[in-house]
Amino acid sequence: MTEDRTFRLRQTLNIIFMILAVAGIIIYFAVGDFWGKAVIMLAVVVKMAETCFRLIKR
Repeated sequence: MTEDRTFRLRQTLNIIFMILAVAGIIIYFAVGDFWGKAVIMLAVVVKMAETCFRLIKR
């Protein structure tokens, strides 16, 4: 299987997404409702960017 040119970028975005999602859940329960939701929404935006790169490839 050959790697496409966006493979490393997509993997990096996936790692950032996972870190932000876990941090968002922790912040949601530890700090407060607003900041937890803000971090989770940022994670969703990162995941959407990764998905766009994957769909453009096809």
